[in-house]
Amino acid sequence: MMDRKRHVHRFCRLGRSAGLAALTLALLVGLVAPLTTVRAQGNTGRAIMVGDVVTGSLSAEDFVQVYTLAATAGDTITIDVTTEVAELAPVVVVTNEQGSVIAQDLDRATPTTANIADIEVPDSGTYYIWVMRGSGAEGETSGDFTLQLSGIQQVGGQTVTL
Repeated sequence: MMDRKRHVHRFCRLGRSAGLAALTLALLVGLVAPLTTVRAQGNTGRAIMVGDVVTGSLSAEDFVQVYTLAATAGDTITIDVTTEVAELAPVVVVTNEQGSVIAQDLDRATPTTANIADIEVPDSGTYYIWVMRGSGAEGETSGDFTLQLSGIQQVGGQTVTL
């Protein structure tokens, strides 16, 4: 079984931009915390729904937080992550159950926010929202963030905006 932090740490030693690109690539090819490994360890993420606002913390030990979203094909969601700690420079990646990246915000030009607007859900199922420190496993920066999930969801055959 893979030690996720050690594996991600290898990618992040490449430097911030290269490290994030490599981490994204690793998510794409399933090298970092494949979902089968995440599930086997009992860490399926904290469940959230459209309309929820949650808070979380990132640190050297917990540099990634995972949330799960049950969505229906045709739903449109927007993810907003904010922090008051610019050094966190949060990034967000959304994957499906197979680990394929659906959307991402790796732009750290606005270090206190990460935003992915109007993600159209391609298939019904569980989606994973990964909120990470921009530096990955490198550094000692820690702080809190707020994740807000909004959008348009299919509920009982009706379209509801939340």
